[in-house]
Amino acid sequence: MVALAEAVVRLGRASLPMHVTPTVQQYFAGLSEGQSPEVQQLLAAVLDPATSDTALAQAMTESHRVDSARAMLRNTATPTVLRAGDKINVIPSTAQADVDCRILPGQTVQQLLAEVSPLIGDSINIDVTRTGQPSESPPASPLAEAMTAALKGHAPGARMIPFLVPGATDARFLRVKGMTVYGFCPTLPDVDARTVHGVDERLPLTSLTFALKVLHDTIAGFAG
Repeated sequence: MVALAEAVVRLGRASLPMHVTPTVQQYFAGLSEGQSPEVQQLLAAVLDPATSDTALAQAMTESHRVDSARAMLRNTATPTVLRAGDKINVIPSTAQADVDCRILPGQTVQQLLAEVSPLIGDSINIDVTRTGQPSESPPASPLAEAMTAALKGHAPGARMIPFLVPGATDARFLRVKGMTVYGFCPTLPDVDARTVHGVDERLPLTSLTFALKVLHDTIAGFAG
């Protein structure tokens, strides 16, 4: 248990190497448009491993956005479940930790294991129990053009910026079939993203109405 606990602490506190994908490059480039030279410099520094964490903390004041951006820049390995003995007076013969990993597009399970193995140590065995390849759709496509047109029809000043979701998605089942899929959720900017999957998860009716109109026009424009 002690050996496993030490490995979990090292893994949980580690920051794995950065991998800047083309989608994330376009994301930060899109955020930079129209910003002051100081903010543009900060956002450019986010893509530099030597300055990334400091620049993120200064460029994004909300902690949940900083955490999301960090997860877009590197593979993640998060310990979530621990299992060991069941009696207080018996030393367990085995101990197990389940680790939830998210792999960036362009990365593989083998590359992730090469990053975490030095943190785990030789005394801990690593078993990959369930895996899936990361996936993404190209930012430029007829569907993306229909989304952009529909969005501008209801929010003329809005811009479409590619974004990498650092989580699991059912889109992976469709992309392997050659389909273009986006996580397009056109909510209004006053929606608090911190409530997603939270205790008080909610969406204002004004934002829901806006989203329905944009999605309707996206489908009509794409199908028409």
